[in-house]
Amino acid sequence: MSRKPKAKPPLAPPAAPAPPGRDAVLQRLAEQINRGFGAERMRREAAAVIDDLKAALPPDAVAERLEEISEQLAAGVEAAEEQGGDIDQGSKSAVAAYETMLAALRATHSAFSRRD
Repeated sequence: MSRKPKAKPPLAPPAAPAPPGRDAVLQRLAEQINRGFGAERMRREAAAVIDDLKAALPPDAVAERLEEISEQLAAGVEAAEEQGGDIDQGSKSAVAAYETMLAALRATHSAFSRRD
């Protein structure tokens, strides 16, 4: 008598649509930063998003959208910097994780702030 193999649970839950009032682009970028993507990876991700926006929207709408995203990311950088004081400086792993996250957030903001 053979047994059926147990179905393995998915590694990650399927991506849910952004809740109303939430920006899908910002949500995606935040998820990537929270997963530990580094600064260089986030620059590439931001460039891909910007290219997608340029392909999908007229130039004036692209500029407006980039400005909105840049403002939100600036607020995120500011909030993260303020929370940096709460990090246990005795925990090397906590400090390293914070520094990686902040560098990725700053890189993302910088990418969206440029007006190429």
